[in-house]
Amino acid sequence: MGVSGVHTGMRFTQLNTMSEMTLRVLINEDGSPFDSEELGKLRSLLDALQTREEREGYRNQNANEIAKHPSGKLLIVSGPGTGKSFLFMQKIKHWLSNGVDGDIFVTSFVRKLVADLQNDVNKLDEEQRNRITVSTLHKFARSIVEKNHGTSQWRFQPYFKIIAESWKEVVWEDVLAFFDGIRQTDYSRKKFEYQLHNDQLSEDGDWPNLIQKYFELCRFYNAAGFADLISRAKDALNENEDLNSNACFIIDEYQDFNASEDALLETLTSNATSILIVGDDDQVLYEELKSGKAELIRTRYSSSSITNAMLPFCGRSDYHITKAAAHFIQSDAESECIEKIYLPLEPTSAGEKVKVVACAQPVTVVDFIQKFIEEHESQIKERKAKIESG
Repeated sequence: MGVSGVHTGMRFTQLNTMSEMTLRVLINEDGSPFDSEELGKLRSLLDALQTREEREGYRNQNANEIAKHPSGKLLIVSGPGTGKSFLFMQKIKHWLSNGVDGDIFVTSFVRKLVADLQNDVNKLDEEQRNRITVSTLHKFARSIVEKNHGTSQWRFQPYFKIIAESWKEVVWEDVLAFFDGIRQTDYSRKKFEYQLHNDQLSEDGDWPNLIQKYFELCRFYNAAGFADLISRAKDALNENEDLNSNACFIIDEYQDFNASEDALLETLTSNATSILIVGDDDQVLYEELKSGKAELIRTRYSSSSITNAMLPFCGRSDYHITKAAAHFIQSDAESECIEKIYLPLEPTSAGEKVKVVACAQPVTVVDFIQKFIEEHESQIKERKAKIESG
């Protein structure tokens, strides 16, 4: 079927009236994308597993095989609630138990995910914890730039500041004030940030002079913006390789990174021993905010230089929500999207059905949310208490 290099290990056999087929762990060692025909058959067989125990058995075995896989570059296609955190800890423990040299760096764009994983890492012994850094990419970039005092071209004094949202427009207005006759609509801050996010600074018109003045003002203020912080960190790493002691990397929610962040990650992992990248091209949430691009993960997925793997079962949402989400993903799929398996861990259809609520005006949305909160007050309080207790 065009898929080779199947990883061996424990086999799962599913018998039904339609066919007999041996399930395999979802790893393509040769770097090929999963074959659509085989993926369809595997989806049907996994969905035919009739008990939660069977599904959990496959999920855990699949995750363990992926975590132990020796590939130096591994890409996992993983939807919401499919057990990424469990897999990350299994991979970290595998690295540590096999005496990998160098430190381990785990990063994501989402602070909540970073906090959750840090809680898991804190359960390891002190020696192991000291070898692991869990951080958002921006926080890590700031530490790199701080240690290097900026770059050779644009130096910072110690403890430089970050240009927060409320300060952005003020700084950009200061930039424009140095030039007569420039219309802000033609040279807006958002257009400048778009260039930074895409790692392509424009050389057209007045952009070179404006960009030069922006970096001069940043040096004067001893401050950097969130967007240019990433490119500064990349330049700092290129200047001083001692800033990076990490050998193994876990990069989560990869679909939410933009071209500039991807360039930083490329520099950061250029001499890596092992790289684990996880994401889902159907979950790009920050395309408007910071130019997150689905094609970044799609390009890696189509490359033969990286081993592809997949997590198929969602344990976070119930049967109907997961089934509905999978249906919408498949029915409205882009031609270049990564085909995936997304199934509920719970095989029974008991529980409340999905409700689709159409609200013509914002006020009706508020009314619906208020009613929902009132009707589920006790469950919300119980869930909040569980979250706060870890």
